[in-house]
Amino acid sequence: MIVIGGQAYPLQIFPGYEVSSSFSDGVVNAYAPRWPELLLGLGGVAIALFATGLGAKVLRILPTNLSDANIGTNSGS
Repeated sequence: MIVIGGQAYPLQIFPGYEVSSSFSDGVVNAYAPRWPELLLGLGGVAIALFATGLGAKVLRILPTNLSDANIGTNSGS
């Protein structure tokens, strides 16, 4: 889980002064993601993996096979 520090632990905007309101200032709140947020995160990972695979296919940066004939030298003899 990624949490921005200022959201998890409130900052002291006015040092030396006490600021209060009805919005629970200074309270560290609990957070649990709901299913749409989980699906959004998994969708982002899926898109990144798809883009990586597509890029590797289009740019042809991976070998087509791993036989020693592709190297040009035969280390077995």
